[in-house]
Amino acid sequence: MIAGYFDPEAFRAIKVLAAQQDVPVDVLIHEAFAALFKRLKQPVPSPILKRLKERLPPKLIP
Repeated sequence: MIAGYFDPEAFRAIKVLAAQQDVPVDVLIHEAFAALFKRLKQPVPSPILKRLKERLPPKLIP
C-alpha cells in the first residue's frame, strides 16, 4: 500500500478525472506510476500493468 497526502482541491480534481474516465481513482494512480517508470526508462512492475489491463482500454495502457 502506498499512502500520501493530496491537497483537497487536487484530490477533487483527481476524482473528477476518474469520474470522466469511468475508472476508480486507484487506476489513475497506477497509470501515473506507470508513466513515471517509463519516463525514468525503468520496467513497469507487473502488478501495475495488471491493474491497468483490468480497467483500461488497450490503447490507453502505457
